[in-house]
Amino acid sequence: MEFRKDPLTGNWVTFAPERASRPFEYTVSPAADRLDSCPFCRGREALTPDAVLQLDKTASPSDDWSVRVIPNRYPAFTSSAAGVSGQSSTVAGFPQRQDSDVESGVVDFESSPGAGRHEVLIESPEHCSSMSAIDAAQFHLIVNCYQQRLLSFKNDQRLAHAVIFKNQGAAAGASLTHVHSQIVATPFVPKTIDEELDAAVRFRKDAAPHSGSLWSALLVRELRAATRIVNESESFVVLCPFASRFPYETWLIPKRHDPEFTNVTCDELREFSEQLRNTLTALERTLPVPAFNFALCVAPFRDVRSEAYHWHLKVTPRIAGIAGFELGTGSWINIVLPEHAAAALRSAWS
Repeated sequence: MEFRKDPLTGNWVTFAPERASRPFEYTVSPAADRLDSCPFCRGREALTPDAVLQLDKTASPSDDWSVRVIPNRYPAFTSSAAGVSGQSSTVAGFPQRQDSDVESGVVDFESSPGAGRHEVLIESPEHCSSMSAIDAAQFHLIVNCYQQRLLSFKNDQRLAHAVIFKNQGAAAGASLTHVHSQIVATPFVPKTIDEELDAAVRFRKDAAPHSGSLWSALLVRELRAATRIVNESESFVVLCPFASRFPYETWLIPKRHDPEFTNVTCDELREFSEQLRNTLTALERTLPVPAFNFALCVAPFRDVRSEAYHWHLKVTPRIAGIAGFELGTGSWINIVLPEHAAAALRSAWS
């Protein structure tokens, strides 16, 4: 057993590989594959809200779509909430920082409308349930669409941050099997991003000149150690982080410092799509149940701290759930050391 401290958030993770051998009596039933009624398949566009963006194979707007973006029919955040549908530049009453008010000696119940944006990106017109079934050209089109939607949200003065995430498999929270990801934009900076931003600013303040960003320094250490590196390309590093919270947690980090995914060049975008495709394929080859989440983490749109941030993507396989200890303490137990996970993924790399 070993404790490891996350260099980004300062949170501690417990590694207990011996727990991997404990018996499991419960399994997660797979999501139903409703091919005959799937609303995301080509020809069933009338079953979904009208598209906000449709791209063909050449990344041009077209009804003959290869990637389609629609408003989420069951949104967690909505533009119809008070404050976003109006003309004001901010959402009144919503705190930009999520600090506690306990210092004032007063307990208060605060609330605000669930304002923001929530979209679904349908990643293929053909019915498939696994990202490994999507070819390289389609993958590149998908990440191109990611960039376009983030740029659209960035220009909305009422929004503070956006995240692109994917749930694949019932264990990861997917309700439909057809490959898709989601985009959520909020008028506040989420807590994890806020914590990482603060850590990045502190690092930049205290680090030696020319040390770069916190993530750049982390990459230097990881590349030197080498044991947790899954793959290195010209512009990206794929690794299993030192203090992984989940078994086989994998990060894809660009070598060039930039807070925003919208600044990625054409060559970098193509390389990123290849690295992401290979990462997800390696995970599916390695793990018995290819359920996972990923999140594309970018800097807030208008925050004085954003320049210290370094965009990256986190993949979280769902082979071990969270339970009472995690829910009760906010701390994590991981049953697979990242060194072992990285070795397995390297052997499965294309």
